[in-house]
Amino acid sequence: MAYLDEVAAIIDANTTAAGTGSDFPIFRSHLPDSTVLGDRAVALIHTEGFGDMARVEVGGPGLQVVTRGRSILQTSTAYEEAYAVAEAVRSSLHEYTGTSASSSGNHYVGIWSENGPFFAGFDETMRPLFSNNFRVQRSRT
Repeated sequence: MAYLDEVAAIIDANTTAAGTGSDFPIFRSHLPDSTVLGDRAVALIHTEGFGDMARVEVGGPGLQVVTRGRSILQTSTAYEEAYAVAEAVRSSLHEYTGTSASSSGNHYVGIWSENGPFFAGFDETMRPLFSNNFRVQRSRT
């Protein structure tokens, strides 16, 4: 199971606001702009991170989570709804420690939110975007 799949499984296990069975599906590596898939979405994006720790089997991949809500032209509560989901996702990941749900055997030393979810603006169709960056330490053994 890939890194972003493991993070998605952690979110699924710790919140009902995003992921399986919610109105905010989780996408890996991109935020699709498709009316077929709907406006609401959470994107997990693998970022540079901090690299491996010397002589220790602990890597430091980065993670950015982007949450997009419905257009404020469709509903007056779009901003608040998207923020609430972004905060729920942040809470589900912040200070997480434990073994991944996959057979990879990867152990998460910790996942830490580096900032709140912050408002990143509206896209071209007035959908609110929130972003949150995380520092991750993951053991490969």
